[in-house]
Amino acid sequence: MQTYKRICRRWTESENKFLKDHYARMAVSALAKQLKRSEKATRSRLERLGYRLSALPRNQAKPKPKRRKYHGWHYDSYGRKQISVKGRGSVAEHRYMVEQRIGRRLKRSEHVHHINCDKKDNRIENLHLFKNVSSHSKCRFTLEKLARELMERNIVKFDTNKGEYKICANQQ
Repeated sequence: MQTYKRICRRWTESENKFLKDHYARMAVSALAKQLKRSEKATRSRLERLGYRLSALPRNQAKPKPKRRKYHGWHYDSYGRKQISVKGRGSVAEHRYMVEQRIGRRLKRSEHVHHINCDKKDNRIENLHLFKNVSSHSKCRFTLEKLARELMERNIVKFDTNKGEYKICANQQ
């Protein structure tokens, strides 16, 4: 943003004429730069002269995009499906599924694990309840140990070009 030295000078007729001739085609910032005035002063002068910037086609409100229909669920920023439960608001679907299975609400300390590591697969047979974070972490660590062992046996390799793990073809 360009700032100009504060000079309280009056608007001239030539400046007023320039504004009248160009306000519809030029942005206020360009008009201000051309006249060596601040944007605020230029905008104020246009309004005082009766030129409504809001009436210009470029400043008309664009139609808002249609909102998606709310189906009673959404995905949160972690990729988990949140469902709307009457009297409770949004609840993670995988936690709600386990609550229905065991017949009580889960404690905050209890963690639900997706067995196949797919957070969107909330089938009850794919969910396992851990009593606390540490037991869930131990489970995750065993998965990392298995991955390390599969890499040592050359069953799984890391592709540095694509930045992902791949199952190797049988080398027998």
